Amino acid sequence: MALVMIILFLREINCGRTVFFLVPGGGPNAFYSWKDIPYGYLAHPLYGLFMALSGLYFIVSKSYKTLWNYFLHAKLAILPWVFMFLGIIFGVVGEEIGAFILEEMAETLFYVSLMALLFLQGFNKEYIKTTEEYK
Repeated sequence: MALVMIILFLREINCGRTVFFLVPGGGPNAFYSWKDIPYGYLAHPLYGLFMALSGLYFIVSKSYKTLWNYFLHAKLAILPWVFMFLGIIFGVVGEEIGAFILEEMAETLFYVSLMALLFLQGFNKEYIKTTEEYK
């Protein structure tokens, strides 16, 4: 889950481009494109490689078994899951129709729901029991 959170964090700051490469005197939303940054052409391939290696780690470490057993046997908090998927859906819709405020509100809903899900399920004794019992 930590790797997924890193991927989401890097996506949110556009792999550091929006934090470290501001255009002088360009205003709050002016950023260099990747082709204008030294070695910027490596950003997308390295980000893709990181995502692929994260997925490969999920498969090689057999974490999918723990996740599957968790879904089958532990009690789930439904509302955070529902709100998280609604955040994804409305975020995509907002981006497609160009509604910036809808997209940002949906992203906020997604992140708050994800944090609620991690908190609720992380301290859930059923989760701990499930991961130990069904390895």
